[in-house]
Amino acid sequence: MKKSNLCFIGSQVFVIISYFLAVILKGENLANAFIGRFPWHLIFWAIFIFIGFLFDKFNIKRYTTKRSAILTIIQPNFVYGGLMGMFFLITYQTGVSRILFFGTLGFVTLFELISGILIYGFTQAPIKDFDEDLQELKALDELKAKHEGKSPKQPEGPEPPQEKKINDPRFFLSEHGKAIRAAITEEAGHKAFSYINEQVPLGESSAVLSVSKHINIRALPDNIYTTIINLQPVNTHGNVNRFFEAVNAKLPAGGIYTGCGETISLRRQRFLRRFTPAFGYIAYAIDCLFTRTPPKTSDAENANFVNEQKKLVMSRTEILGRLCACGFEIADERYVDGLLYFVARKVREPYANHNPSYGPVISLKRIGEHGKVIGVYKMRTMYPYAEYLQHYVYHRNKLAEGGKFQNDFRISTLGALMRKLWIDELPMLINWFRGELKLVGVRPLSEHYFKLYTPELQRIRIKFKPGLVPPFYCDLPTTLEEIMASELRYLESYAQHPFRTDWNYFWRAFFNIVFRKARSN
Repeated sequence: MKKSNLCFIGSQVFVIISYFLAVILKGENLANAFIGRFPWHLIFWAIFIFIGFLFDKFNIKRYTTKRSAILTIIQPNFVYGGLMGMFFLITYQTGVSRILFFGTLGFVTLFELISGILIYGFTQAPIKDFDEDLQELKALDELKAKHEGKSPKQPEGPEPPQEKKINDPRFFLSEHGKAIRAAITEEAGHKAFSYINEQVPLGESSAVLSVSKHINIRALPDNIYTTIINLQPVNTHGNVNRFFEAVNAKLPAGGIYTGCGETISLRRQRFLRRFTPAFGYIAYAIDCLFTRTPPKTSDAENANFVNEQKKLVMSRTEILGRLCACGFEIADERYVDGLLYFVARKVREPYANHNPSYGPVISLKRIGEHGKVIGVYKMRTMYPYAEYLQHYVYHRNKLAEGGKFQNDFRISTLGALMRKLWIDELPMLINWFRGELKLVGVRPLSEHYFKLYTPELQRIRIKFKPGLVPPFYCDLPTTLEEIMASELRYLESYAQHPFRTDWNYFWRAFFNIVFRKARSN
């Protein structure tokens, strides 16, 4: 069945469900609501379908962006509601309750908007080589290395930043240094200057700016400055990535870039300090509608009225992640006077295609049956640009028991809740319906993760489909060797008694998850 046909059928199912809900909320008799007004139901339903086809509402190809998905649903429903509203104004004996009609239309629109966003999420989910849980790979590298008595393999990327301070002790002896100190102090305050002076070499090769456009950076002379300090928050930059790329182009390898920005949490704190708690949360909620929602629904990154209004709001993860995507490594960061100050070192040229997804769903490359690479769906639980901070978070926070990072700030508040409730893994049911996964089976692994397994287990693994419920939740292994042994036992048992093995493993996993609160840490 074509996807557009499924879209049409789903819309009509929503109509039926919505009418039921409207009848129940109105407290009307179900028999009278359906049988007594059946002719009018058919007429209105036919008009609803006709307008939907007229506006190409059921064409799934139109759900390419969040904006187009929302407009595809809102426009025909708005026209339909307007036409029927005019009809009710000039016709008084229709035999149809206005409350039921508009209640049904409201529910239908709500359901269709939710489904439209999900359709966009699944159809446009970017196939990523990275995993939001990529830290598990590094943990398993460590476990395997310890077992073999070797030093753990370092993650790919530049060396971790050194703790040694790089301040120039001759700074206060130069007239240029005094001028820089005065400029920073006047613009950002004594605390900001103290932090910058502690972290950054200040001297003749230092440029102190307070600009928001990348054209101001491009105007700087080439190969002159080894340190660029910008005191204008990144939230005011017209295009953040282009600005960072311009700074990168002006710095030599190893050059230092220092800047600042207001994170989401700092912005919330500012609202709460400014107002009473009750009004502060209300004001912050209103602020979110205009400063956080538009950037995530805009097709062109940073090309929207929010940036023109200089109110772009980003998380700490996004600010630091953008820096790493643009060729820097994070040397240090600190909160000073309501802003997040960062010190970044140029280590490479910017990545060519740093285009992270803001959508609710991502598709992760995984090894499936017969070694075929499949796209496993998952809800996004981290802030945008989180993937570029893998190396930084690994060396900053180290690993907690079970292979996860300690205090991983890349996980959003909503993402943490989804992980706790396992909502983030619900989209994997799509892979189950497609036949790419089965209910019980070994976890679908990334290529990196898969290569950590022994050749023998790799050969056995690809003979079977991965599953939604892995044997991990039955045996609760803690090391790489225990994980491999657990999966090998399951696969050997499954090869001999498929149904019985899956039946036993499912209920054992169910008991551990529900009663023993087992989780994949």
